[in-house]
Amino acid sequence: MTRRSASPSRACFWMSPTRCASLHSTTCARAAGWLLLLSCAYRAYRSLTLLRRFDLVLSRAFQGRSADVYALTDHVQATLGTRWGGFAPAGTCTLVPLPAGVSGRGGNKWGTHTLAVVPTMKEPEWVGWNRELVYNGMWSLLCEIGRWNEEAEGAGRDAGGRQCLEAKREGEKNGQERIERVVMTGLGTGTGGVSAARCGRQMVLAVKHYLQGLPEKVRWDSAEEKRRMQDLNATIDV
Repeated sequence: MTRRSASPSRACFWMSPTRCASLHSTTCARAAGWLLLLSCAYRAYRSLTLLRRFDLVLSRAFQGRSADVYALTDHVQATLGTRWGGFAPAGTCTLVPLPAGVSGRGGNKWGTHTLAVVPTMKEPEWVGWNRELVYNGMWSLLCEIGRWNEEAEGAGRDAGGRQCLEAKREGEKNGQERIERVVMTGLGTGTGGVSAARCGRQMVLAVKHYLQGLPEKVRWDSAEEKRRMQDLNATIDV
């Protein structure tokens, strides 16, 4: 069984937009290596309407000297255009380094350097029918953070357990910083119709399963897989 370290801690906050806004001037000010997560409908070559307050808070906080409130949106969309051809499917995660002018301690007062995009819908709509949406999105986020931090540390390893120099060089070349904290809203809550209870349980369950790890060889009918499915099914009717 390959277990993952519980460090760094990943602090997940699902809260009202007002509390998210206030969080910028409190918690974020005391921590380095922050990653902010944006859960929304995102098409790379389509204007993002900044009607949701949390989206607007992020756009203004990382607008920099630009007079355009869509500066952050355009930056993220460019990455999604390259990575996903303009459409990141629901449940995926894309880590987007912030523009140099607003990244890290020199660019913002919280030291935030990365934005995570975890779409939950193609456009604002009810997605409560997608029973595993939150779990899948949270799992994708954890995997991307793990990969990111391995590259930042130069700790990537190949199938034989040898240090992967390519990962090390990539991290050094990009000046990649570790992600130590995550501030996030709920996934699929609000307009999406996913209950706060289901969202919270699936987020926690994804973290639990991620840290537990899996055997090197897994079969779909193994006891471990069945147990995980039972755990997930128990969160669906909440």
